[in-house]
Amino acid sequence: CNLRARPVTPALASSLARAGCWMVHLGIESLSDRVLRGIRKGVTAANTWAACEVLAAEGVEVFGFFMMYQAWERDGRLEHETPEEVDATLRGMARMWRAGLLRGASWSFATPYPGSALHRVAVEHELLPDALRDRPARSIHTLNLRLPGVGRRRMARSRAAGMALQGL
Repeated sequence: CNLRARPVTPALASSLARAGCWMVHLGIESLSDRVLRGIRKGVTAANTWAACEVLAAEGVEVFGFFMMYQAWERDGRLEHETPEEVDATLRGMARMWRAGLLRGASWSFATPYPGSALHRVAVEHELLPDALRDRPARSIHTLNLRLPGVGRRRMARSRAAGMALQGL
């Protein structure tokens, strides 16, 4: 099943296990509290770790969904996930695997679909190539956003690191 990290309680995890649920898909996105606040995820990194621990204690495996290079507005100004925050999330993903809290994971670049808040921000702040202003990106692994101060080469390195971790 698909879950959010909050609220995953011991009672919920126990009920899932008793019902025969052996794996959940958890939308983790990032392990940066600044990013999670910016995208209005409604959880913290600590909530995510706690949810994974509670589920693991009941034998329910977690497949985590991560997203790199988010962008949002705060007080009308553009903010975005930094390469350092992406690196910290990737390191956190590896720690979760080593701790037995993740069974699998996938990642994608933040993808600005028309009609979404991210798309509005991307258009308003001219983050999209002209070809993507009115249609969705072809792939979640394509460098769709042009973020100030984050080069394509740096984003490609993040993509390679994410793919290597996903392969674990």
